[in-house]
Amino acid sequence: EKELNLKVETLTRQLKLVNDEKDELNKLYDYVLSRSKTMSSKYDLLHDNHIEITEAFFAPILIYVQKLQHSSEQQHSIILELTSLVRSLHSSLKTSESNLEIQTVESA
Repeated sequence: EKELNLKVETLTRQLKLVNDEKDELNKLYDYVLSRSKTMSSKYDLLHDNHIEITEAFFAPILIYVQKLQHSSEQQHSIILELTSLVRSLHSSLKTSESNLEIQTVESA
């Protein structure tokens, strides 16, 4: 009977230790779960902030750069047209000078 009592006491102590460890693990699990929820909330907030920053800053910059590129393309086109016009005027001037020289020679 004494041996049986010792065995029961030993098993009771082991059960208490297991229960204490279980309680500790439950506390750790609750802590990890709480931290996980906090981190998830922080991630969601950072993600929302990222979207807001993109919409507030980068989208207008992108639009500005696109308009600047379009303006630059228009300026390039105008420069090409003006260059063509100057060449055409230069050619017309040469032709006029030639005609004037011919007329001057013929009238002399």
